[in-house]
Amino acid sequence: MPTYHYECPSCNGYSEHVVRFDDRHSLQECKWCKLHESKYVMTMPHMKVFEPYHDESLNCDIYGERHRKEVMMSQGVQEAGDTVGGSRNFEVSSNNGGMLPLQGKTHDDVRRDSDRRREQGENMVVGVDSSNAHGETKTTWHRVKDLETRQETTSKSIGQIIREG
Repeated sequence: MPTYHYECPSCNGYSEHVVRFDDRHSLQECKWCKLHESKYVMTMPHMKVFEPYHDESLNCDIYGERHRKEVMMSQGVQEAGDTVGGSRNFEVSSNNGGMLPLQGKTHDDVRRDSDRRREQGENMVVGVDSSNAHGETKTTWHRVKDLETRQETTSKSIGQIIREG
């Protein structure tokens, strides 16, 4: 049987009683003044209050549990630790500032920065040196995006191609 909360109008005392669901509105005996005047009081369920914060590992502001999960999913990361009890322990000490205040950086800003960096990397021009049989060195210039699409480079990384010439 469930536990319900009751308030006594005589002494303003609160008490808990184990009562059948159908009988929860019946008057109960007050544990303090022993009168049968305690009335059922509807209580609020337990609610966790979320404080927005800046997450350094995700590099953006987090505004709720659902938002944090969506950001983690879009970045392809998974939270380690106890998912039921919570894996994040924020300590306020000299080494760790605890929860950081909001920085004004949204997840969309992080994605735009990432897209911009990727585009800059693809458009970067790389010089590849090659030498012929006469010992002459010739530099050919390629965009990184073009090197990745060349047939001969599919098995080698760009770094290997640059080192090999």
